[in-house]
Amino acid sequence: MHPLVHSVVDAYLCAIDTDAHGLVEGLYLTGSTALGDFRPQTSDIDFVAVTANRRDAAAVAALRRARALDAGQP
Repeated sequence: MHPLVHSVVDAYLCAIDTDAHGLVEGLYLTGSTALGDFRPQTSDIDFVAVTANRRDAAAVAALRRARALDAGQP
């Protein structure tokens, strides 16, 4: 895995665990990252996050906050 992908995934999971510990039970990379064609300057990092339970409003808010951190949004 490219070091940038590793860094982004770690930061995302850390943010989720800080806000909603145990929410994400599995994270699967897809797209160019999974196919070995990731390009740091042009590729995005696609993934599927699996949760153990149906998400409630608090869980959705935690996911949105973690995603906003990755995108550099407030």
